[in-house]
Amino acid sequence: MSTPTTPHASKIGLGTAQWGTRYGVSNTKGIASPDEIKKILRMGQEFGIRTLDTAHLYGNSETVLGTNPLDNFRVVSKTPKFENSSITKEDASALINTTRESLKKLGVTSIYGLLVHDANDILKKGADWLIKALNNVKELGLVQKVGFSCYSPEQAFEILSFFTPDLVQVPLNIFDQRMLRTGCLDTLKRHGVEIHTRSTFLQGLILMPPHELPGYFRRWTPPVENFHLACKQARISPLHAALSFALRQRHTDLCIIGVVDSSELADILNFENLDHELDFSHFHSEDIDFIEPRNWIL
Repeated sequence: MSTPTTPHASKIGLGTAQWGTRYGVSNTKGIASPDEIKKILRMGQEFGIRTLDTAHLYGNSETVLGTNPLDNFRVVSKTPKFENSSITKEDASALINTTRESLKKLGVTSIYGLLVHDANDILKKGADWLIKALNNVKELGLVQKVGFSCYSPEQAFEILSFFTPDLVQVPLNIFDQRMLRTGCLDTLKRHGVEIHTRSTFLQGLILMPPHELPGYFRRWTPPVENFHLACKQARISPLHAALSFALRQRHTDLCIIGVVDSSELADILNFENLDHELDFSHFHSEDIDFIEPRNWIL
């Protein structure tokens, strides 16, 4: 396998949703096995990957991660989702307690980042309690950076009006370029925010052969076909084309990708360069029923 250039590999982070849940519309392999997770972590470390993205809600992913040495990784985790219409002092206490639980599962005394899992929680009445709790776990030395994971530029812009995070996670891929087109990435970076992107492959949908799209997605066969055809003409795989779009964004610091086994990670890392002449602007979609997984009806 060709050794990837260090700047590209170091800008990749490993998502762990598939290590504790059957995550991903294209995932036919199920949950990653403990042995495969060890292989993935070894390979990632060898190629310069240093960040792991996990969450309280990713099944037992934090526990599984905790069975491995994490000294050479920066771990970012997320809070529970808060179901009520307003945030209470008890929710703030729950955030602190679940952070401590996450550290215990991971077998560490502190982590790099903690994100509010659903940015809508920071937009609820009483959200000051959450912000105070985030600052609290940071002051206690339990986490280095705090912030939120959001679904849309509108969420990010609204939150920035009253809270400046250290770190955010945002969706970004060839079909969902909203964060780029609205200037949200520019604005976040002007505020000094570290930016991690997710949904690089849109849960694998971008990489699926167009004729194999599940029933719900068949109405979007044409854009997927157009992308695959453009990749063929540019002599680059859909995987590496989609990856290059995320990695080449100048304002982003990290691109989170999820893998179930080490062979998937090997495929991702098996590139010599990400230079090509594809014009990604042609693939952008504003159809939120397509680009936002939370709207999918499966």
